[in-house]
Amino acid sequence: MLEYLYANPLQTICLLVLLLSFYLVAAHIRERRSIRRLGFKAPEVPCYLPLGLDIAYRNIRHSQKLTDLDFWSWIFSHCPSNHGPTAELAIGGQRFIFTAEPENIKAVLATQFADYGKGKPFHEDWKDFLGDSIFTTDGELWHNSRQLIRPQFVKQRVSDLDIFEEHTQKLMSYLGGKGEKVDIASLFYRYTLDAATHYLLGHSVDSLSNPQAEFAEAFAEVQRVQSIIARLGPLNRFVPRKTFWAGLKVLNNFVEPFIETILRINITDLKEQTNHSFLHTLAATGTRDRKVIRDQCVAVLIAGRDTTAAALSFSLLELSRNPKMVDKLRHEILEKVGSQKAPTYEDLKNMPYLQHTLNEVLRLYPSVPFNVRLSLHDTTLPTGGGPDGKQPIGILKDTPPRAMGEVAAKDLAIHSIQWRTEDLHWTTVCVDGDRLYDRENLAAISEY
Repeated sequence: MLEYLYANPLQTICLLVLLLSFYLVAAHIRERRSIRRLGFKAPEVPCYLPLGLDIAYRNIRHSQKLTDLDFWSWIFSHCPSNHGPTAELAIGGQRFIFTAEPENIKAVLATQFADYGKGKPFHEDWKDFLGDSIFTTDGELWHNSRQLIRPQFVKQRVSDLDIFEEHTQKLMSYLGGKGEKVDIASLFYRYTLDAATHYLLGHSVDSLSNPQAEFAEAFAEVQRVQSIIARLGPLNRFVPRKTFWAGLKVLNNFVEPFIETILRINITDLKEQTNHSFLHTLAATGTRDRKVIRDQCVAVLIAGRDTTAAALSFSLLELSRNPKMVDKLRHEILEKVGSQKAPTYEDLKNMPYLQHTLNEVLRLYPSVPFNVRLSLHDTTLPTGGGPDGKQPIGILKDTPPRAMGEVAAKDLAIHSIQWRTEDLHWTTVCVDGDRLYDRENLAAISEY
């Protein structure tokens, strides 16, 4: 048999292609039958190149241009039906579910929380950057991470505003004031990086004073490449990683000396210190594992830097469009704090209009615009499948649904991305009746 195959290479190739085609067709039929036992498929976005390469290219192009929202909107607009904002597509043979349907988002993030997690593929994609931190693990590992970092965010820690005041004053000196143009988004990212590294490590990278700081550039490059890796599914093995490894080396070389210094201090002395960083408090819990400390620090760094910078940027954008809100906000700040002293934690708690303004911005521009989860076993999503788009969607184990919170917020003003786990229902946020965006006949609801 082998001699015949070697002697007839053309026939051998044709036979292999035939067998591969048969295998793929059989696997496709088997998958569809398994999905049908659970529910229905969502409307499928058509692809025109093998392995969904055209969609993968479009995804990366929008990511590089920072127009992800346009890509997500394109997905829903290219569905063969108009039943709702839920669709599926395939890249590299991997099925992806995209949904902006509030009921589906609620299922993934809350009511079916046990069905969805990060999963092994997500951990494999992110482990070089975020290791075994709270953002890449499930189950016991996730619980352990949560228990480890939870004490770092008690009231005594978050109410210490001195670090943020120091870097805010430095930020203000770079905001111009003579009519010149200022790249405010860049300043906000540098400001939050400085404040976050100061809070976490006890030492700021001072990127506001030095925009070309090696750590800041390396951190941004690692995030850029990691974003591409996370979007391509099985195809991410072809992503060039040279700059990623170089940036990761810079990041680790920066963090490790701080960890080494902290670990030289005995636990008793660490616990007795009253003014210490996140790193001090983490080491004081008793853990002496360098990797555990490094992973949690980097995870909290990325969370503290990006989310705050984005919230500040979008807040300023919307306030510039709404002078009436600026007047109300300024009046409340001057009334509660005045024009001279720095605000305290209690001052911030007692300014409802400020809180509502930030909540409204976060409703429209969520800090996490889409959530990546993986089905931990065969399950469903509540709606979006079937001929009418109202039937459950069958979700096989290891299928990654993307919950597109930002699209949902833009699509229906009544749906907020603020989630209240204590009473398990959606809430909406208004600013004393003022909405940044609204629809006719949709009542603004305030729960404050």
